[in-house]
Amino acid sequence: MNICEAWKNEIRGLLPCGFVKISRDEGFLFVSDYPKRMENTLALHRALVNAGFSVTVERGMAYLDGTLEKYRQADAETDFPCPPPMTEENARLHHAAHLLAAQGGPVQTDSMFLVRHILRCSALADDKGLSLVPGMVARMKREKELLPALAGKILFCYLSKK
Repeated sequence: MNICEAWKNEIRGLLPCGFVKISRDEGFLFVSDYPKRMENTLALHRALVNAGFSVTVERGMAYLDGTLEKYRQADAETDFPCPPPMTEENARLHHAAHLLAAQGGPVQTDSMFLVRHILRCSALADDKGLSLVPGMVARMKREKELLPALAGKILFCYLSKK
């Protein structure tokens, strides 16, 4: 099971009502409508935070994401998959995944956006969104930012399943 699906199931297990979907908003990984369906959400927010998720509530919707520690835990628990063969169709993503895996380190606050983007796009099979990854990696390298190895693991898993 992939990280996104595992986290979604973990959140669903804590929610008494409402849906949990992958957010289209770049700032968060999940969205839920449980605040519209519940009177008192304080205990639920505490449970979500204790489980390693950040919660932001706006206009009756909850936007959820993993904390830095949650991303690092996922990195530690995720093995590097066997890289799939490079093909003409996957060459750019394969190269980006290789750079992330070879030169990457632990997830940092500054690199969570890239891991979140790859998690979201791979879970949604959004090839258009994933086509932005090589440019994002190139920008991070130019700015000498630490690449997150977890992003390479996720990309290799996605490419292996395609």
